[in-house]
Amino acid sequence: HGRGSLFQVSDDSMWWAVTKIANWIRANAFELAIRDVRAAQRGIETELYDMAWRATDPDHFHATTVEPLLAKWTRLFDKLVTKYRDGYVLDMDTTKTRDDDPRVEPDVRRHFYPEWWLQRVGYYTPADPDDYSLVRLAPSRAATFGIPVAALFVGLVIGAAVASAAANKPRRSYLRVPL
Repeated sequence: HGRGSLFQVSDDSMWWAVTKIANWIRANAFELAIRDVRAAQRGIETELYDMAWRATDPDHFHATTVEPLLAKWTRLFDKLVTKYRDGYVLDMDTTKTRDDDPRVEPDVRRHFYPEWWLQRVGYYTPADPDDYSLVRLAPSRAATFGIPVAALFVGLVIGAAVASAAANKPRRSYLRVPL
């Protein structure tokens, strides 16, 4: 569990198990998924604290806790990927059943921007059809294309100037001392 590489995912690395979760929730439904992560983390920390308190041999404690801990983080990643996907929350903890159908249906709902964000940006406030302030503030298509092109050109000019200065700089050479 101490082996691994930053350049290749390893399923038996604790670092990769936790990193997959952290990176995945940042790119997806962070506001929703962080609740599941924190709940799992609290449970794992409490369990490990209790086990560490009772442990008498640190090597035995490490040997008996690493595999189950890695398995828990791996299962949490799988649960998050299953639960939050394609703009939906698939919640198996709150299920719907029908009397005439023994199958269990998960609670599926679409997730959108968080409520606090929608209120802050005025999502629920009706727009004034005569207000063109946002239209005037929006950059033109030429500006959105021209700015990156100008930045690229400036970067190339600066890079060429630095490279030219480095090429013209006299180089120091070392004097070979015969032995």
